[in-house]
Amino acid sequence: MTGYHGKLKIPESFCRECNLFVRAADAAAAQVDVDVDVSVVSWWTHFPFALRYGGYHPPVIVVEGTRLSQGHQVPTTESVVEAIKKSMNR
Repeated sequence: MTGYHGKLKIPESFCRECNLFVRAADAAAAQVDVDVDVSVVSWWTHFPFALRYGGYHPPVIVVEGTRLSQGHQVPTTESVVEAIKKSMNR
């Protein structure tokens, strides 16, 4: 995914950020007592979905329709667990 796409260059740091986001989400999903579906989609092909939640800088993490974090703001596992628990109480 990194490198040049036409005249647009995707920095390698984006992949590292995505990896950190996915690891935090997976760790949080393992800590809660409910089934959690962690799905990873390309921001480039799903950007209208991300923009709907204010996700203008990839990667974006959304928990039950609420943007938790994006870009350089890598979420902690604890913050993802808290967001999951909060969504369960709705």
